[in-house]
Amino acid sequence: MNNLKFVPEGWNNETTKLTKENWKNYKDRDETLQGIVSGCDDNYNLYIKFENGLQGKIPREEVEAIKINESGVPKENLCVGKVHKFVQFKIKDIEMVFNYKDGTKIPDVKDEWKNIICYMAHKYPLMKPMLLMKSTVELEKNIIHVKMHIRGADFLRAKKTDIELENVIKKLFGKEYKIELEEVLQKEEEQAYEKKMKELEEKTIEEMCSYNPENKEESSASLLSNATAGLNTSTSFTLAPLNIAFCSSFFI
Repeated sequence: MNNLKFVPEGWNNETTKLTKENWKNYKDRDETLQGIVSGCDDNYNLYIKFENGLQGKIPREEVEAIKINESGVPKENLCVGKVHKFVQFKIKDIEMVFNYKDGTKIPDVKDEWKNIICYMAHKYPLMKPMLLMKSTVELEKNIIHVKMHIRGADFLRAKKTDIELENVIKKLFGKEYKIELEEVLQKEEEQAYEKKMKELEEKTIEEMCSYNPENKEESSASLLSNATAGLNTSTSFTLAPLNIAFCSSFFI
């Protein structure tokens, strides 16, 4: 009698029949799937090939939780040793990667810039790529100079939006570019920004100067008295912690 609730990799020789039609069902149900590793790249990421041109990628850092090196990632020989062997995974996300045949005219990044930003905004909204919608770009060999006409370059760098933008462009156009963000504000925009900052500073100083700690207790008591006058009911708020679970990822 088999009482195993978790079947080890390779316990059976079944591989998941993953298609463009059923991948979302597997993802929504958070199912553990099994396939055979078809290759390992120079960065020791693993790849699994499926039908209809689908290909899965398991990042090196998620290949194994044990046998890691001093950098905290699985050892090279462990990753290479999984080639042509069974591996289990869960679908984390799906991405489009375009492979252009010889002679195919590749779209120009500059012409498709707004479409690229719209795609980024849909897929990575928390990175705030819409800050780049009104920017202009200039290509210099493998460097894309992004000239922003609003503030926000430091924010985007902190969010690593420029790094993810490089990855997206590589997948869509098959070329590697380096993104360089630069704020180029017009005189009017610069003046408006400085005016806004000055008003904010003056408002903060005014609020600090008008603050009188001697009246704090009296004001608080008065506000409490006014707020509770004639009320016999109370409202309570419960704050629930946010639990985040991490699992092995799988990219198509």
